[in-house]
Amino acid sequence: MQTSSPTAIHATIHLAIDRAEREADAANKQSERARALTARVGRTSLTVNRESAKTELAHAAELAMLATSDTVVPAARVLSSRASFVNLTRPSGAGSAHGEAGYVGDPSEEKASLASSLVNLANTVMGTGILALPAGMATAGLVPGLAILVLTAAMGGFALFCLGRAQLKLGTHRQSFTTLGDTVRPRFSVVVELAVICNCLGSAIGYLIVATDNLLSIFGTPGGSSLVDSRRLWTAVSVGIAAPLSLLKTMDALRVTSALAVAILVAVAALVAAVYFEPSDELSPCGTVGDASCVGEKPSFGASGLETFAKFVVFANGFTCQQSLPPILSELEDPTPGRLMALIYGSARPPALPPSRPPVLQARSHPASQPRRRPGGLAIVVPLYIAVSYFGYMSFGANVASNILNSYPVNPFTTAGRLGVAIVVITSYPIQTFATRKSFANILRTLQGGGEPPKTPPSVFINDDLELRTMLVLLAFTFVVALVVTDLGIMVAITGSTGAAAITFVFPGLFYYVTHGDEPGVLRTAAFALLTFGLVLIPTSLSLTLAGY
Repeated sequence: MQTSSPTAIHATIHLAIDRAEREADAANKQSERARALTARVGRTSLTVNRESAKTELAHAAELAMLATSDTVVPAARVLSSRASFVNLTRPSGAGSAHGEAGYVGDPSEEKASLASSLVNLANTVMGTGILALPAGMATAGLVPGLAILVLTAAMGGFALFCLGRAQLKLGTHRQSFTTLGDTVRPRFSVVVELAVICNCLGSAIGYLIVATDNLLSIFGTPGGSSLVDSRRLWTAVSVGIAAPLSLLKTMDALRVTSALAVAILVAVAALVAAVYFEPSDELSPCGTVGDASCVGEKPSFGASGLETFAKFVVFANGFTCQQSLPPILSELEDPTPGRLMALIYGSARPPALPPSRPPVLQARSHPASQPRRRPGGLAIVVPLYIAVSYFGYMSFGANVASNILNSYPVNPFTTAGRLGVAIVVITSYPIQTFATRKSFANILRTLQGGGEPPKTPPSVFINDDLELRTMLVLLAFTFVVALVVTDLGIMVAITGSTGAAAITFVFPGLFYYVTHGDEPGVLRTAAFALLTFGLVLIPTSLSLTLAGY
């Protein structure tokens, strides 16, 4: 455990006392104003300010006692940074986690806000999979396609619920699948981490290839001889932008780029919808209003049962984000079942913080200062998926391309869309490598004898030597592969149909079933059904992939 020198402790005490005195002065100055507003707001503001001052004074007194004893104060617990969504040197959460009965957080760690956790989860879900949904709709048909989309959304949400509740059962400080896997049997975590690596590493490489293709088509000419026509240049640019983001220590630090990616995907969905309504030639499927020469048939019921089931895997992969939930939940301030549900599904009002929160932190998160409604990750993703699937399919019918943007004629709007997608995949690359580096590091620790990751002081960038070396190797590896390979083809399809299905269905159902053995009921039965479905889906989807469906 890291310690502070006596000088640092005394300096911290003075800071805490000064801060407490400022709180007390502010409370006194606001007394008259609080009395004048009693009829409207009672004594809430005055009470909060006085209680926060008392809390700071009590904290300072505690530090003074510790300074005169042999007890050493952990440096990370002394003073909390002020929350900020934009400033990456500060956490987005209002303070440290205190947890509640059965759901214990780590009070020495800086925490993430619900908004930060939400945008990171939404960014993990969407990626570029949203652009392939209209093609899946074209194969399955409109009615089966929409039904499959809603079904996979419900199953993906339940998988997140199962995984989150299993993590809360064991303790929210478990930042990866390692401890969850070892609850099944010793060393089973290695199998789980390998599945995460296969899925996320393939996605990260695919993101670099997509970014390179889009940037080359916008700024260069494929096959040209000049510098801007080189794939190597745009691959290097993509990695150069993604590398600093990939070296950030926490998932919370990716909140700004995740929010940017989500905003861009909302704009892309709006573009797809606008083209369907054809307000102008530039926003028309075939380049001219009223021209239907590029539009294929639009059957309500499409392909055979096997082809439709094969597209089920495409839609299911669109909700593969479970690998990011353990670190997101472990960083969330005051993780509770209610806040887990708000993260996944949303809430009519931000869920209440536990009573153990100090008054000053309760005040910062007071419901009266929060919006009445807060959408969850799926509440953002599902409407966008439905909009892009429906309008993209209805714009081109059976002729829609596997990437909806490739169906549109080249014009400033579609070029802006392609540039936006390039930004999305570059900012989503760190999300995938975050899970990959954690899994690699956990496997190495397991092979070296096990143990939890070491406690490190708060930092913007990675300060764990093993994770840092792992991340640098991953950056180099993905860069080289993206340079020499332009289409991962069957390999990505195989890893996606196995690793993604295992992460989405098998492991969440298994972990909930094992950790809630003392709570038999409908949820545990449903978790077992989710596990069984995943075990059936993996060989079936793999066979269909190899057969060319």
